Amino acid sequence: MVDAIFFLLNLLSALILLAWTVLLLLMYRNERRNIYLERLGGGVGNVRVSVIVPARNEERRIASCLSSLISQRDVTMEVLLVDDESTDSTATITLRDFVPLGVTYIRPPRKPAEWQGKSWACWTGYSESRGELLLFVDSDTEFLDDRVVADAITYMERTGADAVSLVPDLKAETIASKTLLPTLWNLLYMLTPPARTNDPNDRLSFFFGAFILVKKGVYQYVGGHEGVRSHLLDDKALGERIKQSGFKVALLNAERRLTATFNETFSEYFNAMLRLFGEYMKTSSWSHLLIYGLGAFLVFTLPIAFVALGLITNALLILLTSSSTLVITMAATALRLRRMGRPVWTAPLSLVSGFIILCAITFAVVTGLRGSMTISWRGRVYTVRSDDSGLH
Repeated sequence: MVDAIFFLLNLLSALILLAWTVLLLLMYRNERRNIYLERLGGGVGNVRVSVIVPARNEERRIASCLSSLISQRDVTMEVLLVDDESTDSTATITLRDFVPLGVTYIRPPRKPAEWQGKSWACWTGYSESRGELLLFVDSDTEFLDDRVVADAITYMERTGADAVSLVPDLKAETIASKTLLPTLWNLLYMLTPPARTNDPNDRLSFFFGAFILVKKGVYQYVGGHEGVRSHLLDDKALGERIKQSGFKVALLNAERRLTATFNETFSEYFNAMLRLFGEYMKTSSWSHLLIYGLGAFLVFTLPIAFVALGLITNALLILLTSSSTLVITMAATALRLRRMGRPVWTAPLSLVSGFIILCAITFAVVTGLRGSMTISWRGRVYTVRSDDSGLH
């Protein structure tokens, strides 16, 4: 009986190693299929772009964002800062330092209950816009050169795209970011790579809020942010709405030209993952999370347990395969950190990141079974119910 159990454990450990190997090969294949926003040069004619920047309590970053925006050249722009009920100095900084430079400050009416905050700010900005193109930019975004907007428009014109989103370089300055961000990037390239967004035959369309450029007529046709007003992941929902309406979308890598801040603390990352899982509850089914939870347990947590088991019982094959899995995991994280320009010594933290991701999935599954999940985000609290499609 004991021999049979150890045979099964050996087999499972080997299968997990094989699964990790396949996933990593898939990740690197997907990454090689990236399309980059190159420096294209030239002007963009008389096209006018309305840049809409929704901001909520961004006093630390709003100056960098707006400064880099108004320095963009070879394009005619209006910049609309939409203040999403900020309680810090966001309004003061904007009014004092940037309105004199041409930025328009907008304080929208109070958010209706059925709207997610950022979507309401984006919709308000759209209602005040005058351009033929709309560019939605998160307020923690910073442009690293002065041709990003012009080159994105040129790419749109040359390829016939109706909407273009850019993948930024996400800052990893805190210990939470160093722990979780490399793993989350690797998972993105395994499960939802940009190549899927760029494939017209794939329904997935994953936009990044740091940069979403869309033709105004297309935005109006799909209902804009009003059509995704209750979605926690409004960027992804808007991208899928545009693509599934038959329009051409593009997701380009711009890590060398654009930076953004995803999250900074473990609490923020945990709630960011709950937003993703909450979106599953709204658009699909919380039961899908069981599959992701099982997968996270198998590939992140079980190898560590197998290493301990191998050491305790002198089961050399289990120890070898499970240790190899952990080494591959840390090596993939080290390569991601190197690509991000971050020190690779934090790679072992990837073992912690897997446990945190599993905890977030487990929390979402348990709350899904109870019928609702409460998420704290940007100073607001949302309740997502698994039996309807609204926010409460």
